[in-house]
Amino acid sequence: MTICLQTEEVCSFDLDGDGQSEKIQFFIDKMGSANTDVHFIIDGTDYGVEHQALSGQFSDDNYLFCWTKCYLYDMDPTDDMTEIAFQMNYISWKDDIVTPYTFLYRYEGNGVLTYLGRIKGTITDPTAVFYIMPQDGEAEEHQCVNYAD
Repeated sequence: MTICLQTEEVCSFDLDGDGQSEKIQFFIDKMGSANTDVHFIIDGTDYGVEHQALSGQFSDDNYLFCWTKCYLYDMDPTDDMTEIAFQMNYISWKDDIVTPYTFLYRYEGNGVLTYLGRIKGTITDPTAVFYIMPQDGEAEEHQCVNYAD
């Protein structure tokens, strides 16, 4: 399952599989300016501001980035979790090469947002491969599968 979030719209979806829907919102303030602010809000907490790994990806000094979409993406249909995917294009300052990347997160509930890894490419590209980095540091390779749109 892949669901593209509409910019600025608030949606309700059970991300952590507890039977309760979370309120989710994604939007960008001042797009195209030096003061661009990216917001990803779950139940009133703006993870674009408060989550260190996510806010770091929103403000990488080595690349100019262009945000395109935020998705809800079910990586494993056998569990009750639904992951969050931020799809963006990185443009290198050195050579102006555009490379799409997708960063995957899981909302664990109780305010915990966990970084799962990144895809060079997009989640809608069935040839993309991503790596999950568990706590022990052993990377697990996964193929993107678009189960249903």
